Amino acid sequence: MIETLVVVGNAEPQEDWAEFIDQCAVVIRFNFTPFFDTHRTGLRTTILCLFGVPYPRAGEIPRLNADIVKSCQTIWVETPAFFDPLVRGYEIPRQRITLMNLHAVHDDYASDDAERIQRPSSGFQVLRYLVNSPALAGTRKFICGFEWQGGSGHPWEQEKRQVAHYLNLGLLNSL
Repeated sequence: MIETLVVVGNAEPQEDWAEFIDQCAVVIRFNFTPFFDTHRTGLRTTILCLFGVPYPRAGEIPRLNADIVKSCQTIWVETPAFFDPLVRGYEIPRQRITLMNLHAVHDDYASDDAERIQRPSSGFQVLRYLVNSPALAGTRKFICGFEWQGGSGHPWEQEKRQVAHYLNLGLLNSL
């Protein structure tokens, strides 16, 4: 069983959580991993989620941190369009790439308005998956670097309320 898991969002944290994050069994990061070089969120990445990034064009995925891509254990992608660019461009073995359909996750812990979330952010999709995954029951789950703002089109306030609900239920812990 995984004892501790941390999901590192794309916002720079106020405090230095590097030591704690690097000691977690699973560390999940997203897309272009901003602030990775500040080292406030550690250097460890076990799962890289490529959700909501521009689909590969001409067989390339722009702006990825090659060190993270090559060192993580697993890469979660939302479409098979990422397979070939990761295998050829980054020399990632195909077995390290997992197709994840997180749009279909039913939220057993949804607050009153969470089931109606349209166009959820990649961070919210992953958090919803993690708190609802029977395989991760009993795992201590932490979040760091989430501000619930960014690209247009995501229901940031609604996601923020739902994650606060997860926190209140003890399904997630905030760093």
